[in-house]
Amino acid sequence: MYYKRESRWYDSTRGFFLFGRDQLALLTANFLADNNMHSILEIGCGTGYMERELRANGYGEWYCGLDISIEMLKETASKNSRTLFLGSDIDNIKGTWDCVLFSYPLTLMSDWRQVLDKGEKLLSKGGIISVVDFYHTSSSIYQAYMNLHQIGINQGTKEYLNKILSPLSTHVLRSKYRLWEYFYGIWQQKI
Repeated sequence: MYYKRESRWYDSTRGFFLFGRDQLALLTANFLADNNMHSILEIGCGTGYMERELRANGYGEWYCGLDISIEMLKETASKNSRTLFLGSDIDNIKGTWDCVLFSYPLTLMSDWRQVLDKGEKLLSKGGIISVVDFYHTSSSIYQAYMNLHQIGINQGTKEYLNKILSPLSTHVLRSKYRLWEYFYGIWQQKI
């Protein structure tokens, strides 16, 4: 129900608090180009913002976006005509991918560890997981706000990625409102 209401204005409002997406798109596009990698699977693609940013940063290869919200995918279809978007989750995906991308969905998932484990199993040899998401807040008021919206800030996502994969380039930054930190980076499959 939430995304049915939100989908129409989602992109116009997310720039105020989903920081780091542009930096991750550039980092990911450059890594894929430098390493002759061609395929991206995005989990929780929403309206396709990251696909558009990746293309703006020179990535023009094979991209598939997944989202469980049909309303968000309807918005995506109106903005991205060259790309495959599926109303599905990671459990239904087969094959291997050079990059599995997560742009702010992990803090919305109660089973985020299992989703990352599944993403790691879908990687081609030497493949990467690219992530940007909320990291930490010291504000009890902001923590309560995030809890109200079922957003799992302070859950240890970056640390778990460091445990199951090899960090290649990771960053933790404070939001411009100074209420929370976010992280972004790329992690490579351990060989």
